[in-house]
Amino acid sequence: ERHPNIKNMEIYKIVTWAILLLGLGHALYTFKKFKSVQQDALWFFSTSLGLIFNGFLNYINLYISNSLISTLTISANIIQFVFCAVLVYYVRNPPTYIAILVSTAILALSVIH
Repeated sequence: ERHPNIKNMEIYKIVTWAILLLGLGHALYTFKKFKSVQQDALWFFSTSLGLIFNGFLNYINLYISNSLISTLTISANIIQFVFCAVLVYYVRNPPTYIAILVSTAILALSVIH
């Protein structure tokens, strides 16, 4: 059984909420960016769902000590980190910088949790 450092756990919780809020903000921005339902809008919105579901997975990992959950969470965080790294390479703007910072933090915290 894992015995995480309380300070790290609190930071992990804050970064998990940041991922959830990033996903929610991305979802809400979809309706500003696109005025109608179209393929690009749906793809844009689906990114929000990925962020939100990743946040949910990390939240579960915070409170349930299970090697399968931990492995799946770390795997999802690696995939999210790689995607954000590619994204920031091609799309250089403040939201992508925030995404790579949060993705890096959530990956590191899930590994040390």
